[in-house]
Amino acid sequence: MSDDHKQHFGTITIIGEGSVTARPDVANVRLGVRAQATTAQDAASANAAVAGRVIAAVRLLGIPEQAIQTDSLTLEHVYEWVEATKSNVLVGYRVNNSVHVRSPLDKVAAVFDAGVAAGANEGGDVSFGLHNDVEARHRALKLATTQAHEHAEMVAKRLRVELGGPLQVEILDGVGAQPRELTRKTASPTPIMAGELEVIERVKVVFETKL
Repeated sequence: MSDDHKQHFGTITIIGEGSVTARPDVANVRLGVRAQATTAQDAASANAAVAGRVIAAVRLLGIPEQAIQTDSLTLEHVYEWVEATKSNVLVGYRVNNSVHVRSPLDKVAAVFDAGVAAGANEGGDVSFGLHNDVEARHRALKLATTQAHEHAEMVAKRLRVELGGPLQVEILDGVGAQPRELTRKTASPTPIMAGELEVIERVKVVFETKL
């Protein structure tokens, strides 16, 4: 084949994105307890007492033990600045305990309010998610792949090259089920609306081109 008739091959790299919405079917409630005292032991004891009441209040709502988990438990020094000596002085200890509760949607407001009433005084975040997001992610991937192919066809047509098949496909980090965050600011009962979740997936596709 002469050089005039020899085909020239190249590539086009396209990133496609697909987004779908889904109704959440599970809620995640974070109830934090902060306690401070002059000794570490007293701070830990005070925190444990309140955290125990928070967990007990949640359990009374029918939330199973396996749906309740300690996210973090920390002990911190508490200092105060003393102007006379120009130095920080240790004045006590602070214990922070964060409890994560996985709740059915119809109980999320009750879980939140029960935890706060029992003594939770830190955090108090509510987020929503999907118990199983595989089906939603597959739908988003399908849309992302379709978009990538359509964009590749448009670019190839504009450049007057022939679009070939995909040479490489990479699934990029997706957003997954993006929760809506809420923070309690009103008196009980707390109005909580789950709304919808957005699931986003992205693919990177390298197509062959012929000139």
